Amino acid sequence: MDWMDLKDHNIEVVIGPYEVYEDEMFNYKASFESFVTIKDPVETKKLEIFAKYLTDIEKNLPLDDKHKNYTRGSESPIVVANEVFTAGDTKAGVQTLAFNLPNDERVRQAKGSKKVMLKNVHEAKFEKLLKPIAEIVLASDQLKHVTFDAFFNHTLMHKCLLWCWSWLYKSKRQRH
Repeated sequence: MDWMDLKDHNIEVVIGPYEVYEDEMFNYKASFESFVTIKDPVETKKLEIFAKYLTDIEKNLPLDDKHKNYTRGSESPIVVANEVFTAGDTKAGVQTLAFNLPNDERVRQAKGSKKVMLKNVHEAKFEKLLKPIAEIVLASDQLKHVTFDAFFNHTLMHKCLLWCWSWLYKSKRQRH
């Protein structure tokens, strides 16, 4: 709850038991992870407009209204930051481009969730992975469409839709 209340700071520190990917039996037990990032205030300011439209996105999802959740915490800041340090579960497997935390539904219900976009990780994956692969598999006249902004915005939209869909996913899990 306190992490969601932090405002006007430049260092984003996240420490806690968040992800349940390693619990292959029931998907209940969360692994500890930590991120230390430095906020990019200029890039963060550019994305504030997206947070204003999250409820509108949810209203327009192709679902019955009974599956939508308009009572969840309304705060959903989007922060652009550069990753400085990670530990715990964040070191396992593929390095994440962004995170949408906390996962605790009690906190999400009361406060919402925060999306943190890791710009330097995006830049590294774009330059070292996406562009070289695109140069091999795409026709040369199509390479002009492979841009960092498109790659970054794809992740941003994924995180915004997760905000809307997380409640639906959780409610489906509880019914089964």
